Amino acid sequence: MNEKSNAKSTHIEFIFELLSNKINEEKKYFKIKPKKYATFLIFSRYLQDLIENGIEYKNLTRIQAIEHIWSGIVEYFSYFKEWFQNRTLYHYIGLLIILKTQNK
Repeated sequence: MNEKSNAKSTHIEFIFELLSNKINEEKKYFKIKPKKYATFLIFSRYLQDLIENGIEYKNLTRIQAIEHIWSGIVEYFSYFKEWFQNRTLYHYIGLLIILKTQNK
């Protein structure tokens, strides 16, 4: 990835970053997001949190915690796949993104 560009080297990297940002907003692991390895650091803390504290008072093994994180990644991928396959939805989402960036 070029550090001067927002372009991601892979699409999965984009999904990882989206999910890690969502997790960090909910869990507040970092008040200021680290510039280097932020996605890894957020997932690492979240994984440890899941193992130590579980979900809704359920203790999780390391494998169950990883499967929980992976299900979030699959969910994001499914959203993008559905948006891409539905041309009307694809164009509406594109319009919303353009309108949001113009309002900044």
